[in-house]
Amino acid sequence: MKSFSPSGIFMTENTAAINQKAVTFTATCAGGLEALLASEIAGFGAGILKTAPGAVYFQGNLEAAYRTCLWSRLAHRVLKPVAEVNAQDENELYRQAFDIDWSSRFNPEKTISVLCKATRASISNTHFAALRLKDAVVDRFTADFGRRPDVDTQNPDITLHLYLEGNRAAISMDLAGGSLHKRGYRLSGDQAPLKETLAAAVVHLS
Repeated sequence: MKSFSPSGIFMTENTAAINQKAVTFTATCAGGLEALLASEIAGFGAGILKTAPGAVYFQGNLEAAYRTCLWSRLAHRVLKPVAEVNAQDENELYRQAFDIDWSSRFNPEKTISVLCKATRASISNTHFAALRLKDAVVDRFTADFGRRPDVDTQNPDITLHLYLEGNRAAISMDLAGGSLHKRGYRLSGDQAPLKETLAAAVVHLS
C-alpha cells in the first residue's frame, strides 16, 4: 500500500520543472466569444492552437494556465488534460480510468465531483459514465491507500471533466476548481441574470 505526504500533496516532479513543461489546455467560454478569449489568452503568454464552438485550445506551461485562471475575464473554465482513453462502454471506461495514477494529481483527503458531456458517443448515458469515472478514481485510491476521496457535488476540491466522443474519452481536471464566472466575492445570493464573464464581454465589445 502506498503512502502519501503529510501535507497531502503528491509530487512526481519539482514544481519548477512542471511550470516549464508545455501542456495543451482547454479554456471554455460562451459561444461567440472564442476569438476574444483567444486574444486574451495570447496576452498571458500562451500559444493559441485552435478555437472550437465554446472553447479555445492553447499551449503553455502551468504558469500561463494559472494566469488565465486569475486574469481572464471571459473564460468559464480552464481544463488541464489527464488522459485520453478508449471507452467503448462504461466498463472499459472504468478499467482505463482505474489505471491512471490519480495520486500524482491529488490526494485522498480531497473531495471530488465529475461532470460529463458527450457528442455522438458509444456511451449514451452521461450520468452513468460520470459515476463510473468516479468509481474508478475512488477504487484506485482505496486500492493504493486504503482510503478514498469523498464526493461533493456542490463545492468540490477537485472537479473532473469527462468528454465522450465516439469510442474515446477525454478526462481533464478543472484548474480553478469551479466556473470562473463565480469570482468568489459572494458565497450565496440570487441567481444573476447575466454571468460576470458575459458582462465583461459586453463591456469589452462596447
